[in-house]
Amino acid sequence: MTRLKLGTICVMAIGVVFAIALFGVSGVRAAASVILASALAAANLSLLGRFIGRSAPKKWALVAALSMAGQLIAAFLALKLGLADPLPFVVGCAALPAGLVLGSVLADRLLPPDD
Repeated sequence: MTRLKLGTICVMAIGVVFAIALFGVSGVRAAASVILASALAAANLSLLGRFIGRSAPKKWALVAALSMAGQLIAAFLALKLGLADPLPFVVGCAALPAGLVLGSVLADRLLPPDD
């Protein structure tokens, strides 16, 4: 397992935990909004990581900018079309930094060091 895969799994796991918490507090629509946002964040992380791993460092800024633009457009459409509620969507987006922290801690403890 790679650090990227572990990080992506942790982002989704944190998203599921957040969704379960919001389901208990606010219902199905809030939980679905959290799942949508965390899935969008995890997909963006995975695609960005895979592309950066295969490309030259000179292209990283362009790739990151395009990735950010794509995620903002997808978030705008999800909110504009009424597919997600705004506050739970933001909670789902918070799964990205929380999952990355958890993934980094777990990777340091579970995965062999990179040479």
